[in-house]
Amino acid sequence: MRSASPILALVEDAVTPLWSRAAGNCHPNRDTQAAIASGGFRIASIRRFGFAPGALTPRTAHILGAATIDDGTR
Repeated sequence: MRSASPILALVEDAVTPLWSRAAGNCHPNRDTQAAIASGGFRIASIRRFGFAPGALTPRTAHILGAATIDDGTR
């Protein structure tokens, strides 16, 4: 999930080429919300938050939400 912080987003852009090769094609600079919407889903709810797996690791951006298939009827 791309960070909302411009400085952290630049860091994500810088590390993505190596990170994606080392971490199974994970892209830390991917705009996940936009990817979900462009994939034909309608976002029903979304919450952005920072998460760190340990006390000494930096918090990274995450999203949690719900989406439904956008069939164009609404």
